[in-house]
Amino acid sequence: MDDLDLPPDRANLFEVIDADGSGTMDVTELVQGMLKIRGDVKKSDTVATLLATKALQEMVTEMRNTLSELEARMIQQFPHSAAIQKKEL
Repeated sequence: MDDLDLPPDRANLFEVIDADGSGTMDVTELVQGMLKIRGDVKKSDTVATLLATKALQEMVTEMRNTLSELEARMIQQFPHSAAIQKKEL
């Protein structure tokens, strides 16, 4: 947090950043809130955000692939259960 030049009073930071008051926040809400608190955006901030977003996208893609592989294995091991589950949907 110190590296981001955020104000020292961080006790209510979540409430300040949670713009819609939902009690949760997505990546966009987090980044926009941090930028509002911090001030002007520098080119290096934009590049760092883009790189972090790309890394997160790659992680999500990897997780999706892993889950698909696990699902395929489970269907192979338990074909009867998969057939029952499809009927219920």
